[in-house]
Amino acid sequence: MKAGTSQICITPPDAIDLTGFGGRPQPHQGVHDDLYMRGLCLEQSGERLLWLHCDLLGLDTELVRQVRSAICAQRPVLPRQVLISATHTHAGPATQRLRGCGEMNAEYMAALAVNLLDAARTAIDTMQDASLWFGEGRCVLGTDRRTRWYGPKNACVDHTLPVLAFKRPDGSLLAVVSNYAMHNVGAGQGNRLISADISGAAAETLHRELPGRPVVLCTNAAAGNVDPPALADDFSAVERFGAILAADIRAALPSLSPATDTTLSSTMTTMHLPVQKMSREEVIASCSQEVAGGGDKLMQEEWRDHTLRLLDAGRAPDHVEIDLQAVRIGPARFAAIPAEVFCRMTLALRELCGPHTYVVGYANGNIGYLPFAEIYDEGGYEPAVSYKVYGNFNLARNAFALVRDVAAAQLSNLNAAATPG
Repeated sequence: MKAGTSQICITPPDAIDLTGFGGRPQPHQGVHDDLYMRGLCLEQSGERLLWLHCDLLGLDTELVRQVRSAICAQRPVLPRQVLISATHTHAGPATQRLRGCGEMNAEYMAALAVNLLDAARTAIDTMQDASLWFGEGRCVLGTDRRTRWYGPKNACVDHTLPVLAFKRPDGSLLAVVSNYAMHNVGAGQGNRLISADISGAAAETLHRELPGRPVVLCTNAAAGNVDPPALADDFSAVERFGAILAADIRAALPSLSPATDTTLSSTMTTMHLPVQKMSREEVIASCSQEVAGGGDKLMQEEWRDHTLRLLDAGRAPDHVEIDLQAVRIGPARFAAIPAEVFCRMTLALRELCGPHTYVVGYANGNIGYLPFAEIYDEGGYEPAVSYKVYGNFNLARNAFALVRDVAAAQLSNLNAAATPG
């Protein structure tokens, strides 16, 4: 196998709006720690995989598609071989349109597209001989935040911590990839400093301390309902939990085994997820009810007015389009899902497709929360409010099952493609 890496600082140079929390005073007031874009390109038997991972809340689907097309036009990779994911920090600049969560900066977004291209080119152009090592560790930080309000009935967490290490011929580490299901949000709503948060703290600790100074991709899994144990505006939670995550990744490294199967494969398909379309009367009533109950008035009214304009013009959407991707790196298989997908997705796919099956959340876009059907009956922010921040209408109750079934088929096809005959 060959592997190449890149790491580019993407910290905003000037005052810019933060995203991730509604109603936060803007713009940011300084930098606690830098944001990075980390790239990893792999090649084996003519097959490639380019993975770009950003210290950002999420990216717009169209931006991902444009950058992917530009990368494929400049370097010998196919669209299905390009995976672009985000850590989901809530202390980064606004990089997708979220109502009430800061305004996007056009200059920063233009620079971000250039940085994505630069990171891709560098990772592709610096490939060298490398060996793949793989194993699973464990991290018990994540907690199902909904149990505080709705009890344990539908609770779900996943403490599995897969780790992939790519070693140079001299044994030093070129790159490390981890995948863990937990919201990257140790810095709370009162914070106004730029930060890569927990996963950024872990990645930089490992980059600094491991032999070979590897590029470290701390990727997020299906973490829509999973939070760290606590949040703090003074960064004590970021530093504490970042150190624990780094220690758990480091603890897994000695137990990794060299991969006897270094198969690379990938597939991608476009899906149309149905939404629960509303009438004019339902939109107006929903806004009034939420505001009367103490909801964010500005956000609710902005959602109402925009949705009514679409309805009146006959352009209200009846679906949300996503690019669903599956990739295989030796023994590990990942379903890359552009959403804040609930943790049950990983367990369901693992049951259907076997061990060493994982989810990359906030990948190739971020359409918002993807809860399973029973969560709609419980209610709460994720199934009943968040769609107004992200778009116009809630996803249909069966959207989770539709994604699960297509992802399972994709992952199974990757398995079949790697089987002789």
